[in-house]
Amino acid sequence: MANTFIVVENPEGCNNISEQFSVYRTKDGGEQWQAMTEGLPAGPGVRLGVLRHGMCADALDPCGVYVGTNTGQVFASADRGDTWHLIADFLPSVYSVKAVLIE
Repeated sequence: MANTFIVVENPEGCNNISEQFSVYRTKDGGEQWQAMTEGLPAGPGVRLGVLRHGMCADALDPCGVYVGTNTGQVFASADRGDTWHLIADFLPSVYSVKAVLIE
């Protein structure tokens, strides 16, 4: 079964629900979800949101996952969300992220 990824947000503020920005992953069609947080920002001032098309995955194995935030950061994971890296910052709100394989 394929991996599925989501970001859960506070509906009132449209940002992370705790002091940890998290991307959740399921490997079993939603039976169990795991918070993938290594390398993602945390702390009392972290208020990041993801707009409707602001997350995508590529077709590689293991898949890469990419998340753009409404505060202008883009995070990437090359290992199905196990670890994250900031790859862009100080952008305007990221409305859409698309992964393309160039050969």
